Parts: sequence; C-alpha cells; structure tokens
Amino acid sequence: MLHQRVKSTMVYVTHDQVEAMTLADRIVVLKDGYIEQVGTPLELFLKPANVFVAGFIGTPPMNLLDCKIEKENEQDWLVFSGGLRIPVPQKEGATHGDKQDVVMGLRMEEITLASEKNSFPNEWIFPGVVKVVEPLGNENHLHIEISGEKFVARCEGRKVVKAGEKINVAFNLEQLHIFDAKTTKVIYQGN
Repeated sequence: MLHQRVKSTMVYVTHDQVEAMTLADRIVVLKDGYIEQVGTPLELFLKPANVFVAGFIGTPPMNLLDCKIEKENEQDWLVFSGGLRIPVPQKEGATHGDKQDVVMGLRMEEITLASEKNSFPNEWIFPGVVKVVEPLGNENHLHIEISGEKFVARCEGRKVVKAGEKINVAFNLEQLHIFDAKTTKVIYQGN
C-alpha cells in the first residue's frame, strides 16, 4: 500500500524471497555479490536462469534432482541412479547432449496425484510411495519416493493421503526445467 500511495521508485533489500515476490515489480537476485537474474516475480518463478534461482524462488523450493540425459530412438530421457526414467518432451532450441550430467527441476505444483482428471500421457505417470504428508488445510504437501528419488508434490487439502500409501503420480513435463550440472545454467525450459 505504501508503494501504491507514494508512486515512487523504491529499492528494497531483503533476504526473504516471499517478501521480494509480494512487494516487487522487478527483482534482482544476487548471490555472493553477483547478479544471478533480473525479472518480474513471475518470470523468476516460471523461467529461472539457473539452479540457484530455481531453488531460491518459490516456497517450498523447486524439486531439483541430479540425473543424466540419455538419447534412445530419437527420445531424450532423464535417467536417475535408482533407475527412474523420465521422458523429455521435444522442444526446439534445447541445448542438451547425450550422456550429459544435468539437474532436473520441477515445481511441486507440477507433480500431482494421477487421476481421471489429468490429461497427461501415460509415460508422465509414475508409481510412488508417500513418505510424509504435510496437511496445510487448503493443500497437502506430499513427500514422495519414486524409484529411490525423493520429490515434493502438492494435492488438494481435502484429499486424504497417508504415509506409506502407494499412489500414482502425474508429472506435468510441459513445465520441466533442465540445468547443466557443471555450469548450473538452464539448458531446457518448459512452456
């Protein structure tokens, strides 16, 4: 309200990303004195430039997991140490290579319980086990294990889910992010 009332440019410094997201028209994300990315709150949330911004912007942070890209019959796959294989949707301008070490990023709201309401391809649905449920009223945060990999997912708060329950999880891979493991910069970004 102060910003709207004074109608002046303000520079506000904070370490609280929630505060930055709610107050800012534009955010400059700094790390160790260097600019990591500049953009609107939504730009930083939807199109993070690197692993640091992806993990810093958003509450809880983006799911970030180490894996490797493997090409097989014109299809790229994210392959994890425990055997999980996630298909990478074809996208023009992607700059990843075969056998490249990468970090997969997917926000928790893009990982949901699979149901008849989902319109995702079967290859985007994976069996998992709920390890922890954080009930928050309007939503639940589900800590899920899929083939040894740990993800945080979101589901509606009225949905009763219990620790130890076996579920099918839908990944919205249209919002997939892939970062180069060495440079930490984005090399693939969903819509």
